[in-house]
Amino acid sequence: MLKLRKFLIFSLITLLAFLFVACGEDDDDLFDEDGTINEGSWLNTLKPGSWSEYVSPDGYRTRMEYLGDDAWLGRKCMLLEYESSEPGEAISIMQIWFDKTNMESVVMFIKEGNEVYRWDITQYPEETVGEQEWEKSTSQKIGTDKYTTPTGKTVKATKYLITDSYGTSEYWVSSEVPFAQVKEIYNGELEFSLYDFGSSGAVRSISKKEAENAKPFDFGGWEPGNGDEEPGNIPDGGDTGNIKITVGAGARPTITVSKPIKYLTIMGDQVFWGFEVPDPPGSLAGPFKYGVIPAGAEATIENSPDLVAGETYQITVFGPDFEKGNTADMGIISFTR
Repeated sequence: MLKLRKFLIFSLITLLAFLFVACGEDDDDLFDEDGTINEGSWLNTLKPGSWSEYVSPDGYRTRMEYLGDDAWLGRKCMLLEYESSEPGEAISIMQIWFDKTNMESVVMFIKEGNEVYRWDITQYPEETVGEQEWEKSTSQKIGTDKYTTPTGKTVKATKYLITDSYGTSEYWVSSEVPFAQVKEIYNGELEFSLYDFGSSGAVRSISKKEAENAKPFDFGGWEPGNGDEEPGNIPDGGDTGNIKITVGAGARPTITVSKPIKYLTIMGDQVFWGFEVPDPPGSLAGPFKYGVIPAGAEATIENSPDLVAGETYQITVFGPDFEKGNTADMGIISFTR
């Protein structure tokens, strides 16, 4: 089964962030003054086989590829693949299909080793954390610069300063690069930079046959589209998975869990906070205080404003056995503060 070092949702948000940022046909049109993304027809200008590869200071490597068109359940789709790896880990592959008529995400396939799993993401709630992140942002064009990849390719990049509730990001983007992204500096620290790119050479890593035979991804009792069990629509106090979660009162509540966990996230309007527990110790029993990274854990997302009365939030946790194939080793709860 999948050995997910980071949450599946983290990978999806990362992928969508690349896509939303890369929506302009020209560098000057990528961001509106209010910080929202200007969604142009950039995909129509991409050539099948185009790719861009990025690296982060900690050795995390990401490769984005445009694979051309294919059909899924009668819908003509554009295929993109996202390959990621980090030092000492195998490559993880995520393939996402977008409907060509409306750019709606249709289905996603995840592959690690010889196992392929399917996630029908059209049934996932329309509003995502990735979208919320941009709701109250502003942008400012701060100039242009040249960027040279480690492989010797030089492009002209436009620089934007994006400010939102999470902090300040300096984005370098270029219409010369597939997927547009060149570099991001977040709150003064380099997040990633362009390593290499090309207009041909991308190879499909999940075949059509593998996609058709893929197993549905098991969320441990919750599947997208199951009515009241959808994240954000779970009745207060309801939960799924075999890890029970209890939330205390207040703007920075205490969170208790019924067994030791490896990952925790809390999501809501303008809130996306969480941590992971590296090996050793590999898991922590809690209780945990929202906004406080416990000893022995590392922050995955550091944004933690006070929770607002009347707002609905979702907490997701994964136990250490989730990475060993036990997809029920998780818990999800939605609550209104």
